[in-house]
Formats: sequence, C-alpha cells, structure tokens
Amino acid sequence: MAFTEKEKELIDRLQDAVVNYKVDEARKAAQDAVDAGVNAYTMTMEGLAGGMAVVSEKFDSHEYFVPETLLCAKALYAALDILKPRIKVKEGEVKGQVVLGVLQGDVHDLGNKERLISSSCATGPALEGAQIEYGMRAAPGALEKIKIDPGTYEVHYKVIGDDHWSDGKRNMQAKGICGSGIIDGIAEMFLAGIIKKNGRINPEIQCPRLRKSAKGMAEFVIAWGHETSIGEDIVITQKDIRAIQLAKGALYAGCLIMMRELGIKSFDRLVIAGAFGNHINKFSAMAIGMFPDCEPDKVQAVGNAAGDGARIALLNVNKRREAYDIARRVEYVELGLEEDFNDRFSEAMQFPHMFDEFPHLAGMLPVEYKEAM
Repeated sequence: MAFTEKEKELIDRLQDAVVNYKVDEARKAAQDAVDAGVNAYTMTMEGLAGGMAVVSEKFDSHEYFVPETLLCAKALYAALDILKPRIKVKEGEVKGQVVLGVLQGDVHDLGNKERLISSSCATGPALEGAQIEYGMRAAPGALEKIKIDPGTYEVHYKVIGDDHWSDGKRNMQAKGICGSGIIDGIAEMFLAGIIKKNGRINPEIQCPRLRKSAKGMAEFVIAWGHETSIGEDIVITQKDIRAIQLAKGALYAGCLIMMRELGIKSFDRLVIAGAFGNHINKFSAMAIGMFPDCEPDKVQAVGNAAGDGARIALLNVNKRREAYDIARRVEYVELGLEEDFNDRFSEAMQFPHMFDEFPHLAGMLPVEYKEAM
C-alpha cells in the first residue's frame, strides 16, 4: 500500500509512541492525523496495530515484560480514543475479515458488524516447522527466507540471526527450517516447476539438488552440509510437502465454507495472527494456496493477537466487557459437519488450488498450472 509522506510520518510517530509508551505523544500524533484529514482507519491499523506488533516481538524476546507492555497498551488507547470516532464504516457494508491464527486449533473468524462466525480446522503443527524433516521453531539458525532460481534451481536463503543471504560457500550455521521458511521453500519449488500442481516432486527435473534419500523418498537440498552447523544437508522431502498440503488445504477449505456461510465471495481484509504471521511472505502463502486469491495489500500480519488481547483486557475493564460481549455473539461453524468439506479440502490440497483462479499471481505461476485452468 502506497502512503503519502505525511501519512508515513504520522504512522512512524504513532508506532514510536506505542513502542516507547509515550502517552502524550500518542495523543498528539493521533490529533495531528485527524487535523491533517488522513484516513483514521489506516492510522489505526498501520500505526497503532503496527506498533503493538513490535511490542509483541519485544515481549516474546523478553526485551519487554508485563509492565512495559501495559504502558505500551496505555499509549495505544490514548491515540485510539481520538482516532476511533473518525473510523467510518458505510451502513450495511459487509466487512469480511478472515483471521488465520497459527496457534493450537488454527481458528478462523469471519464477519461484519451484524454477524460473526468462527471455526477451527486441524492443520497440525506443520506450519510451525513441526512434522517437517528438518523443521524447527523460529530461533537462531533457522532458515526463514528461501529463494530458488527457476532457471538453474540454485537456492539462496537467510537464517534467523544473520542478515546476509547465502552464497553457497559461506557456512551460514543453518540448523533447520522454521514455519515461514518451509512455506517459502515449497512455494519457490512450485513456482520453479520442481513441484507439480498435485504436490509431487517433478522427476523430470535434472538438478544435483534433487535426489532420493536412503529410504527412496524424493527430496530437494536447500542447504548443503558445509553451510550448516549440523554437518548435514538440510532438505525438503516429499513427506514435508504432503504435510504442508494437508495443513494449507484445511485452511483454504475453512475459508471457503465460512465465506459461503456469510454469503460473500471476497473479503475486505485478511489478518494473519500469531508470531508466525509476522514473518510469513504473503506471496508465498498465496502461491501455495493457504487462502483464496486477494489483493496483497489486504493481507496483514498482526503478531501475537491473543497475547495482545489478553493484555488489553487486563488493562481496560471496558475492553474486557467488549470482549465478553463479542464472544457471546460469535457463532461456531463445525466444518466437519459440512457435507462438502472433504470435497473442498481435496480440491484445496493442490497448488494453489484445483480449480480456483489466482489473478493476483498472474505471471508467477508455472506453465503447468496455467494449462490446467
């Protein structure tokens, strides 16, 4: 999303005020935003929510503790009291919001101001790096970003704790692959034609990195042994790809069924919650079909939303009541009872989907996918 210089300045001021718990500055920045006539919703989501995402990271890394976090929330509410009355929603406008939380249960929420629905689909821990051959949590040494050259199939990656991209020579001290890394890796393999639409590794590819393991399973080398701290090649296996297909297929099918329940064909905003969401590449996620096609600007990561919500409820009694009221309104949709869930799930297991089109990925998808449409 493109912002004017004034908007960028105000967003930076709001984020700084929240992160550094400057209550007075938060009020002043919010009032300046109102006086300048900029979009209050944009200031709230980019400035305030963006600031709290940074606070969440600081809390998770033990740089901030509960006292600092509560002070940050106080600054947020000081600004929100000024911005909230200026946030306009057209009467009767459907505001579809899908929240993908890569937490236990993998909850979706979808709704507008008149109706809220929720569901849960068992994606398993694959999206967090578990059930993956070389999967690990997001910690130093984990591959977090991966790029594959579609012509040479050469791999370049970044690991947590090192700002440099790999060059094939330097020891990157790689230990494994975290959730954002496995999504990047599989998306890049698909876009390079290494993985076919049905998820199978393409046996026609001639490349030193593509091989079979001692057990006869196809695998693709992401990092050679001399680049790792474990002295082994780090690979993505056919089994890893299947685990991600099951997880992303469940997420996609859940999104479709909930959108149908509300009678909408698209959503206005898609929010990825969880610490995982701060690092995920939205294009990679869309390329493998984690969620329906949409404008990339509509996708937003908000970090540890559950933790932020808990801290807000502790700080503000009115917000605690509001959360209680919202929880009472939410209708739960049991996906397993939907007659066509298995069909939608099977269709969504293909990359990015068996039938659905992805116009926002135009020019990125491999020829095989385009010919199948």
